[in-house]
Amino acid sequence: MNLAAYRKTAPYKVGELLHALDTLLGRGVVTIRTLRFYGSRGIVPRPLGAPKYARYGYEHLLSILAAKMLQDRGQKLDLIATDLAPIREGRFDSFEGEVEAWLTGNTAREIPKRYRHSDRSARRIALTPHCTVEVESSADLRKALEEARPALDMLIEALR
Repeated sequence: MNLAAYRKTAPYKVGELLHALDTLLGRGVVTIRTLRFYGSRGIVPRPLGAPKYARYGYEHLLSILAAKMLQDRGQKLDLIATDLAPIREGRFDSFEGEVEAWLTGNTAREIPKRYRHSDRSARRIALTPHCTVEVESSADLRKALEEARPALDMLIEALR
């Protein structure tokens, strides 16, 4: 995953931005309604230009991707708006690498205490852009995943 290619194709019309996000996250994950909601909460900056001719820059794309990543980690929207300030200031490198790793699912990271649901230390591993698993840091990762396999198989069967 290389977000630099998306930086080169900006600015986007709203449909182009949503298409890029569909390509990166999956169809229908981000809608115009989501985009407007994120704008109202200060997560993404206002679009450039008049409403009829609005354009969205790379900062909009990266802000949405970073917001989805942080939501996936359990962070609240109010904190997300604050944490994404570097993107609004044009400092994209603060999130690009982390977002790329999250999109490819090749991450295993410590969850900061303020995002955890308990005081136990845990690692959250992105299996896909839409699925993560949380494992206590004290647990043997391989054993924990092997123990989780039957439960995942049962969930899949139940959805058929």
